[in-house]
Order: sequence, then C-alpha cells, then structure tokens
Amino acid sequence: MDGRFERQAAVYASADNGNGEAGRNSYLYKFACSLNARSVPEADALTIICEENETVCRPPLPEREARKCVESAYANPGGFSPEVAARCGAGADGRAGRISAGQVGSVAPRLIDGVDLSGVELPEPPDLTRAEQLRVQFSSMFRPGELVNVITESAGAEPRGAGQMVPVSSVADPDAAEVLLSLADGDAGAWVRCNPTDGDHESHGKKAECDADVTRFGNVLVESDPDAAEMDAGQLVEAKREQLRRIVALRLPCACVVDSGHKSVHAVVRVEDPGEMLSRAEWERRRDLVYAVCDANGLPHDPACKNPSRLTRLAGAVRGESEQTLLATGIGAATFAEWAAWIREVGEESGYRPSVPGPVRFSAWQEDPPRLAPVLIEGFLREGALAYLNGGSKSFKTWMALNLAVSICAGADFLGHSCERGRVLYLDFEMQKGSLYRRIGEIVRYRSGFLNAPDYEAVCGENLYPWSLRDYVAPLDELERDVVHYARAMAEAQGQPAEGFFKLIVIDPLYMVEMGDENSATDMAALFRVVRRIQRRLGSACLLVHHHPKGAAGAKDAIDRGAGSGAIGRNGDALLDVSPLFLDEEHQQLLNERYRRYDIGENALAYRVEGVVRDFPRFRSVDVVWTYPVHTVASTGDRLGECSLRGADMRAEANAKSRDAGSRRHEAIARATRQALSDCLAAGEEPTKATVYDAATWGEGTGDINYKQFERFFEAKNRDWFPFRSTHSAGNTWIVEEIE
Repeated sequence: MDGRFERQAAVYASADNGNGEAGRNSYLYKFACSLNARSVPEADALTIICEENETVCRPPLPEREARKCVESAYANPGGFSPEVAARCGAGADGRAGRISAGQVGSVAPRLIDGVDLSGVELPEPPDLTRAEQLRVQFSSMFRPGELVNVITESAGAEPRGAGQMVPVSSVADPDAAEVLLSLADGDAGAWVRCNPTDGDHESHGKKAECDADVTRFGNVLVESDPDAAEMDAGQLVEAKREQLRRIVALRLPCACVVDSGHKSVHAVVRVEDPGEMLSRAEWERRRDLVYAVCDANGLPHDPACKNPSRLTRLAGAVRGESEQTLLATGIGAATFAEWAAWIREVGEESGYRPSVPGPVRFSAWQEDPPRLAPVLIEGFLREGALAYLNGGSKSFKTWMALNLAVSICAGADFLGHSCERGRVLYLDFEMQKGSLYRRIGEIVRYRSGFLNAPDYEAVCGENLYPWSLRDYVAPLDELERDVVHYARAMAEAQGQPAEGFFKLIVIDPLYMVEMGDENSATDMAALFRVVRRIQRRLGSACLLVHHHPKGAAGAKDAIDRGAGSGAIGRNGDALLDVSPLFLDEEHQQLLNERYRRYDIGENALAYRVEGVVRDFPRFRSVDVVWTYPVHTVASTGDRLGECSLRGADMRAEANAKSRDAGSRRHEAIARATRQALSDCLAAGEEPTKATVYDAATWGEGTGDINYKQFERFFEAKNRDWFPFRSTHSAGNTWIVEEIE
C-alpha cells in the first residue's frame, strides 16, 4: 500500500470527519490522489484502489463508486486541489501547466524544490505550558470576540461530533484552557477549525460546523504528509523538520505552525490582511495561490484541506504518547500582499517556464511569416478553427451537420464549397445508435446516386467515426478526458500521430454538454476553454451544432440567432445559420411543383444559409430546399431570392416604429422650444439658454429633458430637426434665436 496512508483496520460507511464526507469514499479518493501525485498510471491505480476497497472498506463500495474515486482523483493534476486544477492548463504530458489566482497570473515558481535547505534557520519552539500554547494559538489565528469550534471527541483516529463553541477570550484564563485540554481524547488528540464559525450548523442540516458557518475567511490550512510508512522515529522527526524548513523558506505568512503529534506539521497561513474582509471567492483565489506555490516547491498539500472550515490540530493537546506542539507563530511575510508580491518578483528570477508563448516583434514575422492554416472548407473554415452550425428546432440541423461530415470524409462539395478530405469524429448526444447509423446511410446512398460521385460507402467507412453518446450525456469538462483518450487511441491503432488525425470534431448538440447556464457569458467562456483545449490537444477543427431560441429568428442578425449568451456566436471563427424562409402562396406553389420528384412531404420547405467568417472576405448566403435526406441548393428559377426570412418583417416593423417615435419626439422638443422662446420675447425677458429652458414645458411628447441635454440640441448635427442656435452676447450670455 502507498506509504502516504496508514492501513486502517476498517473504513466504515458511517465514518464522518465532521464535514459530512463518508469515510470510504473520502479514504479511497485521498489514496487515489496520492497515487496520482506519484505518477502511478491510472490503470494501475484503479487496480490498487479496487483491491483496497475489497480489503479495507466495510462494506466495500460498489465497483463503480471505487472507479469514480480514481477518475475524480486523476481528473486533476497530481498534488493539486480541484480548484487549482480547474485553473491549470495542461502541458504535453497532461500535467498542470499554469495557475491563475490572486495577484499572480503565471506558473507558481519553483523557488526551493531541489535546493539544499539544511542551512535554513528554524524558529525555536516557544517555551510555554500546554495551556499557554493553546492561548497563543488562539490569539494568532483569531480575533477577540470570535467563536472557535473545538472538537475533543474521536471515533478511531477521526474527529467525532459537533464539538464545543469556545469564545477566544475565554482561554485567556489558564484554568479554562487547562479544562478544555483535559477534555481531549488522549489517543486521537484534539482539533480546532482554522477559521471562526458561528455554531449554527444545525440550521444547515449538518452534524457539525461546516463552510456555511464560517464568519470570517482569514486562514488557509497547509498540511503535507510525508511518505512515513517506512520511516523510523528519527527519520519521521527529520521529515517534519524538512517540512518546517520549506514553510520558512517559502516565507508563508503563517499565523502559527503546529506539530500534529504524528507525521506532519500544520501551517495556518494568514490570507486576510489587516483592514480586509475577504469574500469566499477571494479566499479561494488566495488559497489556490498558496497551494500552487507549495505544490511547486516540494510541499504538496493534502487535497482534503481545501475548505475554510477545515480542522487543524489544537496546540497543547496530548495525542497518544506525543503532544500537539506549537512550533512557531507569526513567521514569514508580514502580510499576504507582501508575500504575493515577493512570489511575483522572485518568480521572474527562478527559471520557471511561462505557460504561454511570449510576444515577438512584427519584423520577426516579416522575416519568417507565420503560415495560414490550410483551408478545410473553401471560403468558410480552416483546419484547427472553431465553427458553429445554428438552426431552429426541426430545421434538419443534424442532417446538415452529417452531410458536412460526409463531404469532408469524401473531399466533396458542401453547399457549393469544396472540402479538404479527412477524418471526422462525430459526437452525437441525441439519437439512438441505430437512428444515427440510418441517417448516415441515407445520406451516403443519396449522394452516391449522382454521376461521377466518389465511392461514399468506402470513404465514409474509412474516414467517418460516429460516436453515439446519448446514454452518457455529461458536461464537456467531464467528457474531455474520454474524448482525448479515445481519439488518441484510434490514431495509435493506425500508427498515426494523434495531432491532426481528425480534421474535424463535431459536437451535436451543444446544449447537451454545456457546463452551466447558456445565458451566462462566464459559464459559456468556461465551456469554450474546454473546447479549445480539446482542439489544441488533438489538432482538430471543431463544429458545434446549436439551436435558435423560441421566436422569430429572422428578426436578428445571423450572429445573434443562436440561443443564450451573445458570446456563443462571437467566440468562433466561422458560423453557419440555417433559418426558414417565409413562402407566400405563389412561391410555395412554385416550389412544390419544381421539387415534387423529391420526398418533400405536403409542402416544400426552404431555408436561407447565412455565414459569418473571420478568415475569409465574406460568405455569400445560399438558399436551400429540404429534399430528404439533404438540403439542395436552390436554383435561380426557384425565385427564393424574392423571399424573406420568417420574422424579418417583425424587425422592419420594429425599426420603423422606433424611427417614427424618434421623429415625433424631435417635433415635440422643437415645438416646446419655439413656444418658450416666444413666451420669453413676449414678456420682455432676454432669451438666454437658461431662460428658454426654464420657460419650456417638458414632459408630454418630449420626455424628461435636463439642461445638459438641452444644450446639446444646439449642436450642428441636430440642425435638421432643431432649427435654433445660440450666439454669444455682451455680459457673457448665450442668446437663443430661431433659424429661418
């Protein structure tokens, strides 16, 4: 068994660490994280975890649950918490490449990893009684008046129960501190939460204090267990001294450091500076920075320590034959801001490699021009680019996407645009496998019927890779690992490099793999990062099939017709939009007669395919008719150019109403000004701007007009509807007069 964990006699389903984590899942997940941190292959880790599950867990977890523990652990770079891993890019080996947190937006620098630290001067442990150690620990971690949750009962080696809420001020009394320490379990020791809480856990339905009870996000716990399985007592002492050396060398702004009384030291790091009151989100960003720096410098943190209500060891408590000893307080940088600035500065000198390429002079490009990516679809898409195919419900989007995939597999035309031949991986999340196979077969047979057609059966059999995932729908970040794994496996099976093996990856439909709210630009940006990462790792272009919202699509521009956030359409390199045309009786009858030989149903359906492109001059829209199982490009005789999109009339009407409303308001403003000017002259008042403004009646027809707006009306650009000007006169006043 891995030395990071001591074999337990049994791990029971009811075991609870005070935060609601079931003992078996937590134990196997942590064990799998330790294997990942040591670069044990995932397949080997699965074997080890399954064996451990059968041997130790009582009763054993179902095999699928044990597998999930391994998958969750290996979904993150070894040694990183999931929060850190979510912000990390992957290098060529799939390990963490960069961290974005707090004030440092680059790779956590390797400052001391591999450096001889024997000369680092360690702080001398304070010469204090056990009660004094507890008091000093409390005063370093918490503020006067705060409540602290202390747990003194245990089940096996784990904390049990809700513990006690202790006012910080109460331990100033040595007798009270002694009484608190006397309650500790002599075998397991005692614990204290690293941030203050309010004691209100029952209102949250919890058995003990949890994250929702934290009243101030001030501290982060850094705990790093050494590989202690084969160590004797002397080696374990030296291992803990080595941990303390790294804590000191990294200048972590520690409130206190405590010897756990077993195999590790616990550093409580202050991440809240004087005068600050951190939000949970900012606390997490700072926590991630602390963990990233520790992980990069030989102090890998325990991934279970990520939450703000985490338990650390209570200084002064007895644990078996050892004591949980206070080793130091107030060491390292004076503030978190000072420490973060130091990390940023020394990072530039530490030899770390940036996670992104640096800028170059344009002259370097002039000498060696970057090459454009080859064209995949003429006039529309380049290799490695990202595209969308948008369409309304039942507009045959999937048929069109499959037809596009077949065109690339055969190197044939798609809607009049030539395609480069290559392999296509088609991820379908809607249809049953049999339905997907039938649709592809129908398209292949239809296109094979044309004169001089390529052998679609053969080229699609060789180049098309349909993947039916209807029963395995999940957010794309959860599927990313599987997509990359299977794509690489298919390439390796043919002795080909994975990069560029697939010319195109199709994801149909997008909403099935979304990672949040499609109306949120933030959530969609997170999804796009995963898409781009898959593209980068496989060297493929990607087509996302997306839907229109309810309502008339024709009332919007093509780039805005997709449902959800506007970031969706603007993120890609190219976009195809399929919108229905409105056919009046004459055009419908003409189309029915011309396409009667096709399977068109009761009436022929026509669409306009519009494109938005980034790498080409423009995409000319094309009108198509649905002729099962493909869209056929309409001819001039179909007269579809005379037809407009459904809903386009609504847009024109709305624009006209807006223009009319603006004209009526302008007329009302001019009338009110003319009347006010006339009133001023009739009363013998000098018609200054201010006098005319005050005399005017604003409101009905004009809307509320403030004086600054009134002054802007005199600008020359408004002369076509506001026939007034103001001229400077003696006395530094501006006189209003009407222009004939």
